[in-house]
Amino acid sequence: MKKIFKNIAKKLGYREAPFPPGSFQEALDNHEKQLNIAKEAGDRAREGDVNFNLGNAYKSRGDFRKAIECYEKSLTISRQAGDRAREGNVYCNLGNAHKSLGDFPKAIDCYEKSLNIARDAGDRAREGDVNFNLGVAYESHGKLPKAIECYRKSLNIYRQAGDRAREGDVYFNIGNAYKSHGDFAKAIDCYEKSLNMSRQAGDRAREGNVYCNLGNAHKSLGDFPKAIDCYEKSLNIARDAGDRAREGDVNFNLGIAYKSHGDFPKAIECYEKSLNIYRQAGDRAREGNVYFNLGNAYKSHGDFAKAIECYEESLNIARNAGDRAREGNVYCNLGNAHKSLGDFPKAIECYEKSLNISRQGDDRTREDVYFNLRNAYKSLGDFPKAIEFYEKSLNIARDAGDRAREGYVNFNLGSAYESRGEFPKAIESDRKSLNNAREAGERAKQPKAFFNLGHSYYSNGDFPKPIKFPEKSLNIAREAGSRSGKSWPSAQGDVSKAAEYQEGHLKIVKEVGWHTEEAGEGGPYNIHESEHKSLALPGNIVESLAPPSYDRKETLRMDQTDLEQPTPETTAKDSNQSYVVKLLRDITLAEATGPLLPGKLDICDIPVKKTRELTTNLTENEDKSLALPGNVVESLLSPSCDPKEIVLKLKENLHLDQADLEKPSAETTRMIRCLVATAKDSNRIDVVKHLREIMPAGTTGPLLPGKLDICDIPVKNRRDLTIDLAGSSLNSKKHFVSVTVGGRWKVVADRLGLGGSEIQLLYERYPIPSEATLDSVAHLYGMNVDGLYDVLIECGMPVLADIL
Repeated sequence: MKKIFKNIAKKLGYREAPFPPGSFQEALDNHEKQLNIAKEAGDRAREGDVNFNLGNAYKSRGDFRKAIECYEKSLTISRQAGDRAREGNVYCNLGNAHKSLGDFPKAIDCYEKSLNIARDAGDRAREGDVNFNLGVAYESHGKLPKAIECYRKSLNIYRQAGDRAREGDVYFNIGNAYKSHGDFAKAIDCYEKSLNMSRQAGDRAREGNVYCNLGNAHKSLGDFPKAIDCYEKSLNIARDAGDRAREGDVNFNLGIAYKSHGDFPKAIECYEKSLNIYRQAGDRAREGNVYFNLGNAYKSHGDFAKAIECYEESLNIARNAGDRAREGNVYCNLGNAHKSLGDFPKAIECYEKSLNISRQGDDRTREDVYFNLRNAYKSLGDFPKAIEFYEKSLNIARDAGDRAREGYVNFNLGSAYESRGEFPKAIESDRKSLNNAREAGERAKQPKAFFNLGHSYYSNGDFPKPIKFPEKSLNIAREAGSRSGKSWPSAQGDVSKAAEYQEGHLKIVKEVGWHTEEAGEGGPYNIHESEHKSLALPGNIVESLAPPSYDRKETLRMDQTDLEQPTPETTAKDSNQSYVVKLLRDITLAEATGPLLPGKLDICDIPVKKTRELTTNLTENEDKSLALPGNVVESLLSPSCDPKEIVLKLKENLHLDQADLEKPSAETTRMIRCLVATAKDSNRIDVVKHLREIMPAGTTGPLLPGKLDICDIPVKNRRDLTIDLAGSSLNSKKHFVSVTVGGRWKVVADRLGLGGSEIQLLYERYPIPSEATLDSVAHLYGMNVDGLYDVLIECGMPVLADIL
């Protein structure tokens, strides 16, 4: 009977066809029949084979738990039969199933057992395959050095066997491991080898994959032109193969590369193509990712309204998918976009929603949201709310044991309390800030902390105490080579001397680039405040400012002549009744009311919208006398018009010859800058590039968007600029001192408003001080590309300016 069953089983041919044609269910039914036949025949070896094939079937279907169950049965039978070859095969496939479930320790254990069996049997081909799988498991488990070791062993075996296809696969995976490990140069080397083998084998699919990952590696190194070139090649292969999924992915990567390179219109174009593909495929998750990145591109391009529209789309998709992490990120960026438009209430609403979500996440995420919230409230002049979020940031820093961060928050908290006149609390925070600086060993921050503490005592009317604190500040500052310690003498009884030293302090503060809140607010900036406080408003006026329901016109019981010829007494903002100020502006002369924004608001905290309105108005007033000739404007709007032809029309209209362009006058330079601005607005970058070819460096203005914040300068431009500013001797710190301490970066830092002590601190603390300089200025002043370009020109560095 057993013999009959064996013959039937052979006729069914289960060994030759583990996946027969037809549906999965048909294949499953066939394997089950084979299993029953083997059991009834008592054929344990074949029973093991069928369980192995059943495991493969379930694995191909994605049912890994069922696959593991079948593999375990096959393994038991193989062990009992002493079939080491089958045992090794089962261990390998069992490892694959565990790997697919994300259980990497179990997968690694299975692979190691399979590897030992292959070694004992001298099965080099199996040994190479298992080492390869081990590498994948270790890489997925985050153990990259171990992964690379396994890949190398696999590579040696395939090389000895002359298996070029498998060798190419291993090089590809080694490249991935090096990339994950941050060693992009080695990753590129491996990808190049894999690429050559793919080309030789005519394997277009793998060639496209390698080009895509090669682009990722070049992008990580900041070499965006090379990254873009690789992505374009990968995209062409995907298009030829009709692989829409790959086409969508590569377009997405291209968008990232173009954005990082500062070409925002091209980035937006690639993102849009990617979006269309994902939309057609119904891939909502990736569609949401593209909308998020599109929003970032529009924001960097200064189109905040469009950015908000994209963020809203991404938000809806994240909500529907229940992706809370993505939802929190989108709300944060949405808040930034609204803040950039000067809509602080809307920004705060978004930050609050992001905060509610981030409470379920880590402290670092919450701290980022707290940072945005306190800045928004501070920009609104709502110091109580800003203080509330300073306190929350302080708790996170304290819990994390981050003394430096704790000191930073205490420092700003003290300034916020002082702005509200709560001097005892300011003193308490300043003392804590000083202690934090000591504990963190941040000696450079102690003079500022001493100064703030002394100033808080002085503001509180405790005159003897400020004397010793500035003296300590002076001593530490002298040790550090700082001039800021000179700014506070004894203020006791010598008001004129105090004012003199306070003026000196403020001058140095401007040089060093400290915020006024760090330097103290009791000096010359508050002379007008002291003058106004010597005046007293009538009692009924003060009372009427309190309730918002009070008739605003009743508050202003003055003769119209008094309002047309106002005196300093006509002021009312402290009660947060801004509508009174607005009414006064309607009926009095300009400049009579003072600013509508909080008077103590740092100029670096003026809302972006207001800053832009001010700078735009100033620029427009300056350039109203300039107008491009009509035919030049028309040419710019025509895509078919050659750049040379456009410049020729400008020369003809302005009666300029080539000598005028080679040595332009101030008026010619202004007209060229006007042409460049219009060309960029019309997306005619080719015109700007042509002008740069025929005119001296530093004439055209930046190629990047002029309103782009310097903190958003593309990585490559930023890297080129900072390296050129630092000089070519970055390899040796000793040589670096001799070349760069007094070099170009110092000249620029000085022109940007940083003083000697601040420059020295940047040099001592950062390996590339020129980069730290840009970061400092971005944080303190919010400078944009146009401003930085002009500074570089003023410093006599036109070639460096044209990097922008």
